[in-house]
Amino acid sequence: MDASLVAEKVEQARDAVAESDADVWLIFCRETDEIHEPTLPYVLGFDVVWPTAIVIGSEESTVVLGQHDAPTAEELGVHEVRPYDESIEEPLRETLARLGAETVAVNFDRDDNVADGLTHGMYLRLDDLLPDREFVGAGGIVADVRGIKSGTEHER
Repeated sequence: MDASLVAEKVEQARDAVAESDADVWLIFCRETDEIHEPTLPYVLGFDVVWPTAIVIGSEESTVVLGQHDAPTAEELGVHEVRPYDESIEEPLRETLARLGAETVAVNFDRDDNVADGLTHGMYLRLDDLLPDREFVGAGGIVADVRGIKSGTEHER
């Protein structure tokens, strides 16, 4: 996916977050060439290796990812990029604190497989990293991002 389309989809995601009960939408994934995260093409546009968090608030977005994946995110130019060397914990916590995120929408959904990309193991890891946050399903946000076509998508 090209950078302009990712930027449009991230803007749609910001609007969807603003209309939701969540403070942010957090896409948490790793090794995405082996375990597909269905929303990643919309908000990042490339696969990652190390644990990665794309945090989208109503006004801004940040991607916290391993240092080896960071150059591709920087080239994309859509998100603030927070690379890490050993642990995602501190930059992720700092990002959520800066955004005032208490309620975090994550990709689990009983009915929509595209909104259900967070594996159980990654959910447990996220819960360990962020025990003080409330997690809610991101189904409505994902539905908006997928269902509302951007200008570039209409042109295609």
